[in-house]
Amino acid sequence: MKRLIIFFALISLLVISGCQSEVEIPVIETPYPIRIGLPIGYRDQYSPLLFNCLDTIPGISLEINTYSDTYPDPEEYQLLIWQGNPSQHHDINPGHFTVVELDRDEIVLIGSNQNQLASISITDLQSIFAGTIQDWAGLPGSGYSGQIDLWIYYDAHPLRILFEDAIVSGLSITTSALIIPSQADAVITVKENPNSLSYIGKSHLNQDVRIIPITGISEPPNLQLFAINQKDEDSIISPIVNCLLKSNN
Repeated sequence: MKRLIIFFALISLLVISGCQSEVEIPVIETPYPIRIGLPIGYRDQYSPLLFNCLDTIPGISLEINTYSDTYPDPEEYQLLIWQGNPSQHHDINPGHFTVVELDRDEIVLIGSNQNQLASISITDLQSIFAGTIQDWAGLPGSGYSGQIDLWIYYDAHPLRILFEDAIVSGLSITTSALIIPSQADAVITVKENPNSLSYIGKSHLNQDVRIIPITGISEPPNLQLFAINQKDEDSIISPIVNCLLKSNN
């Protein structure tokens, strides 16, 4: 009788094991690390996300490289994380590359923490960019007087193109505007010079500066973040991109 009970227990265990569904995890074998290009401003946010993806995609390793170029060469990386407008990047051929939007970053106007301006109208902001308002005294709510130091990016910078298209489209920018090389530099400059005014992606904001809301616009401009890879490597790269998309949701 004891042997019979053990026999039926073994049969039941085999039946139950056979009915359990297995979770399929994609296995991608790569003989070398996947080379990834990441904007230096997104290193702290995206490096951990990318390495977390290794837990869900066995068989791969990553080589993460940061860059500061505004228009990096997509051929240098198997996966390029890039912020801008793909139509303005002459090296991104839609027939050759897969482009997936990962995230959007609202573009905001920033001023010093000492600046008391509660908001600025789009009309006044356009006047500053055009040079017809050059002194903070023209904006009494700021609590300042003296020249407005307007910091903008160089002509081909994606941030400048998007911001000016949305806010000051068609206006000639004042020649007194100063050129800033990066969003990180914009934050530092506005912090150190209370008379400064600039704009950045909201993800680059910190406690050193404050947002000055713009009134009179229906929707603030956004700078998009994309994942870009060569189409012939879609099978290798798409699981990583899908993992990043899930992490952002």
